[in-house]
Amino acid sequence: MDQTGLPQDMRIRLGHALVEHIARVCEVRLLHIKGYSVDEGLYPAGRRSSDIDVLVHPSDVATLLVGLHSRGWNGVTGFKSGSLFQHAATLWHDSWGYVDVHREFPGVGVAPSEFFDELWRSRTTRPVAQMDCTVPAPHHQTLLIVLHAGRDPHRGASDVSHLREALPAEAWRRLQSDADRFGAGIAAAAATASLAEYEEHPEHDLWAAVSGGSTRMELLQARVRAAASVPGKIRVLTSALLPNRDHLRMALQREPRFADYMSEMSGRVEDVGSGIVTALRKQFRR
Repeated sequence: MDQTGLPQDMRIRLGHALVEHIARVCEVRLLHIKGYSVDEGLYPAGRRSSDIDVLVHPSDVATLLVGLHSRGWNGVTGFKSGSLFQHAATLWHDSWGYVDVHREFPGVGVAPSEFFDELWRSRTTRPVAQMDCTVPAPHHQTLLIVLHAGRDPHRGASDVSHLREALPAEAWRRLQSDADRFGAGIAAAAATASLAEYEEHPEHDLWAAVSGGSTRMELLQARVRAAASVPGKIRVLTSALLPNRDHLRMALQREPRFADYMSEMSGRVEDVGSGIVTALRKQFRR
């Protein structure tokens, strides 16, 4: 619960400033991404943010998490439980709200450290709550907005539509070139309704599912098809059956008990079982 009494947008801006301060104290390489850290005009007017997003060099992630925990942020979801891409951990502070710590960015095909280093080399600063926060260069900010839109079926289309109108043709061509250079062409295609160009790509169905707001069964089947190996496919299917502790704790508003896990497991076996059979049939029919 908020303990400050401040409007949400003000709390989040102050949170950005505090996270920047922690990164400097801990000597962490960190870039503020999305939300209120983005340059003016890159989002549609009135676009609001509900959390703080930061991209951290993979080798600095553990140091930042220690710094955040020691200053009142508590874990909500870990990297493995946060999303199907396992890219970010979410923490909560009673005064400053949520922060998503990204160790990588979904859709990028190059190594996370290589991608971060490229963004870091051209970094700049932007004042947020009167703190100069470290952010990617404007052309990289636009790339991240588009790549995020590829997995946001709610606001992604309007974000991309706005950028198409706001950016000159040369900037839009550079964005597409950057996406290809970072192995993120299919994620950008998902955001720009161009997935037909990647119909033979092994992740085509996955990006079609996450960009289109698919059902849980459709997403499961797409994840199985996207997994590169048989062990990978088995891990996807297993994860669909095993209860997610972090999500269960959030739903219950307390630590789950053994009976809670058993109840959740029973429901998943019933609901997901038929979907697993369908996924396997489609996979091995190819």
